[in-house]
Amino acid sequence: MSAEILIDSDLSLPETEGAATSSESYQIPESEDIVFTVKRLEKLLVKVERENKILLHAFRESVFGKKAVDVGNPLIQYGEPVWREELNRLANPGSVDSTLPKQTRHLLIPIHLPKIFHISSIFSFLSKAELDTEDVRVTLVATGTYEREVIERYLEVAASAVPRHCEVISALEVTEAAGWTRLGDALAKNQGGGCINMKKLLSVCRAFALGADQVCCIDADTLLLKSLDSFFDQIETNYAKKTFFSAGSPIDITKSTYRASANFFSPRDEGKLDGIYGSDRYSWFFDIPFYAREDFFEFLQHVAFLYGGVDEAWARLTWNHFDHILYVNYLLLRGDFKLVDLVPIVGDGKITDDLDLSHLDRVQDIHEYRPVWLTLTAATQDDTGGKQCVSRGFSAIYHVDRVSSLSDA
Repeated sequence: MSAEILIDSDLSLPETEGAATSSESYQIPESEDIVFTVKRLEKLLVKVERENKILLHAFRESVFGKKAVDVGNPLIQYGEPVWREELNRLANPGSVDSTLPKQTRHLLIPIHLPKIFHISSIFSFLSKAELDTEDVRVTLVATGTYEREVIERYLEVAASAVPRHCEVISALEVTEAAGWTRLGDALAKNQGGGCINMKKLLSVCRAFALGADQVCCIDADTLLLKSLDSFFDQIETNYAKKTFFSAGSPIDITKSTYRASANFFSPRDEGKLDGIYGSDRYSWFFDIPFYAREDFFEFLQHVAFLYGGVDEAWARLTWNHFDHILYVNYLLLRGDFKLVDLVPIVGDGKITDDLDLSHLDRVQDIHEYRPVWLTLTAATQDDTGGKQCVSRGFSAIYHVDRVSSLSDA
């Protein structure tokens, strides 16, 4: 008896009599020769795989530049199934509190011990009913085990005003449970000062692995003014406008942040971002960092394709690789989100996380966009207190630890 397989004309077959030279049926000999033929095909497949790796390696260098060439994993391994498998490991039972129900909205708050006292005030404006919402999970993200344990004890003793569905996780414990060894090592060393950005993007990945549809990430020095449900509703409405805002970049820190966050992408895409921004603009914290599930998955696939995996990509983060700016940059590169330059409104000397209340009012008048939050400095201008902020359309105040700036208002 005999069988047949189809051989692609682009593959180099062994030079034997009767070998196919185009896409045609290749007759496998009778059973006594089948073992010999299988071994020949196995050698052929090894050769094809080796040549594919060489071609893919060259392709990565031409598209992404030198940064991608030193990645040990071949590009072909990082299609969607593999990065999803990476993501799924973050839902490892060893790193998840099984007593918490599944929520579609996750609020992430990276924190370290010097900021622990902010936990008591973050939710102080909310009623008990608003804290008991079933739809939002709050995750406090510590770095290591000791920090996690201290924060958990603090919640038991001093912080009564916290949402019912609140958990504390250790970023290092999560990476260990998930097998994200590269990120875990970089995080433990605070490599490049990137600990905070690593913690944020790791916890965003974990939230989506647990089934979230929407994820928001705030700093501990934030004061929420509305219920968690209303807070997310407003963010969702703003995100649907597919508009981001940037302002000037007057100091070295903001310039280096822009450059590092653009350089995280391929040289070609970095050039595109320079064209989109027009200059070393700064877009941090104009509005609350918000991530949508499908958009974030596309972003993950892109960085996994670029760096050889999500674990590998996040291990490269430094202090200047601001987490949400990277996500915004991807959406701008994709082409269906736009960037609005606020310099004509606020001047070149103001950055997006230090705008006055009058600036935010003008943005709303001109662009019909009200950010979800404003700084404490802006909130104290024009006799605007907490209740007045709500009436003016804000849901949160941030940088509440920067009271020294009030003298400049």
